[in-house]
Amino acid sequence: MADTAPSPTDKIEAQTGPVKPLPWRRAPIALLLALTAFLLVFRLGTPGLTDRDEASFSEAVREMIVDGDWLTPHFNGATRFDKPPLIYYLMAVPVTVFGLSEFSLRFHSATAGVGLVLLTFLFARRHVGQRAALYAAGCLTASLGFLVLGRAAITDMTLLFLTTGALFSFFRAYWSPPPHGRPYYRITDVLLALAFLVKGPVGPLVVSLAAAGFLFAAGGFRRYAREARPWLSVLIVLGLSLPWFALMLVLHGQAYIDAAMYHTVTRYTSTLGGHGGTVFYYFPVVLLLIFPWSPFLPGAVIESLRGFRDKARRDAVSSFPVFLSIWIVLVFIFFSFSSTRFPHYILPLFPAAAILVGTRIAHWVEDPPMRRMLPSLASVAAVGTVLAAGVAGLDLVYGRYRGLVLREVPTAQALDLGPWGHTLAAILFIGSAAVTWAGSRSKWKAAWLSGVAAVSLAFITVVSAILPAVDEKFLAPGRNLAREAGKLVPPGSAWAIYEVYRPSFVFYSERRVVQVREGEEERLAARIASGEVSAVLARESRIQRIKEIGPSLSVQDVQGGLALMVRGEGSPR
Repeated sequence: MADTAPSPTDKIEAQTGPVKPLPWRRAPIALLLALTAFLLVFRLGTPGLTDRDEASFSEAVREMIVDGDWLTPHFNGATRFDKPPLIYYLMAVPVTVFGLSEFSLRFHSATAGVGLVLLTFLFARRHVGQRAALYAAGCLTASLGFLVLGRAAITDMTLLFLTTGALFSFFRAYWSPPPHGRPYYRITDVLLALAFLVKGPVGPLVVSLAAAGFLFAAGGFRRYAREARPWLSVLIVLGLSLPWFALMLVLHGQAYIDAAMYHTVTRYTSTLGGHGGTVFYYFPVVLLLIFPWSPFLPGAVIESLRGFRDKARRDAVSSFPVFLSIWIVLVFIFFSFSSTRFPHYILPLFPAAAILVGTRIAHWVEDPPMRRMLPSLASVAAVGTVLAAGVAGLDLVYGRYRGLVLREVPTAQALDLGPWGHTLAAILFIGSAAVTWAGSRSKWKAAWLSGVAAVSLAFITVVSAILPAVDEKFLAPGRNLAREAGKLVPPGSAWAIYEVYRPSFVFYSERRVVQVREGEEERLAARIASGEVSAVLARESRIQRIKEIGPSLSVQDVQGGLALMVRGEGSPR
């Protein structure tokens, strides 16, 4: 059996002995981690919680803390089996430290994001050297999808940290001389179990798919079976994760089985909530979420997969890009054939893509390619120009489709970004132009720095100026009315939402909500008459209709096209 091929770091140490990195060599990654932490934590509490996922997860955490039931998650008083409990526990820790707020509920994602950048750097450094590892970490940090999901009160960034760590550990274990790889296989098992407890089987499934693809290419199934002891892996993963699932089955029976099937098998085989699309759905998604690095990704993958079987069977250094490319391709195919599609589903391929592109840029810095990568650079320029034009013309687009927006979000009466929309457009255009120009001149370090700087400045502009304006028009009115309802509705009582229900209303009111759809007016009238419902939120245009349903209700407050009506005397309108 072949031993592990030496990494760049190993080669240096073999000649000179173990070398402690000089302080100045740590400076670039320290600065990059500081930038990552700043981008993920800066104004983390803005905007308010978005619907549906952020608000649903956050309310489940709040109810878990208030009710003291740390076993079965609940939302709006009903069981919530969408996800296992570990994500709620991780979200609850910052809440107990900082108090209940948007910042604390999102803090776990920001922490996982910073940890993922460091993990990516350390793993890449072992196989491609320090310079390429730094470029890879920078590509990950300066990616739109990474920055957005690293600030969200949902599972995905935490899951990405666990699945990425599991795949890194698997690769390290495979190429470690026996029996030194076995501890890394056990680390992989523990991370898979934690991923299972964060978001169910999707995490272990993605890791298993990528690992099996690499083992097939490397012809390493027998080697893996001999060294990894798969039976022990199964015992560890199930032993750590299965108890909670077994308890849910005992406590809730068929209701839990139905919910588990709905959020796993049904979600993959059927389109849920209108979130469908074709098998080509993720091509533009990847293009945008990993921009400006995405145009360089196809070439890196194709180059890595040329003669992939031979490369995969040589050593750790030769098989490393093959491993990353198989990881990317199989994850992309797996989610492309899912019937339910969300942009963030494709997140698991981000670290591998960042390493491949970062490694390629590092090679070009040292040895510029003979050809100037004109197709990729032209794509950077084209996508950047389209994004800039779209942002600059956002007011015109919004004006044209305002009616459709108001149908879904009645609070969005107007949206004026002032000079900030044009500022963002200028950053995107100039940044993409700088990447294109520097690349065409074979100044790849400058191209990389331009991309990192442009994405960072664009994101700071969005977080500091644009999101507050969007929050004020789209989210704040409903949030304010929900908080007001929470003060007026006694604890233990409920209030109703007519036609405009949002999960965030449950969180901000801290009261149980009765959702009433059009055609259920008699049900609402009965609950108002019985005293079960003492307040109703509806569109302002529905005020007269609500008064006919519940004559005892009067208008308490109106904001952004929404009206809060309560029992007793309110405003005269």
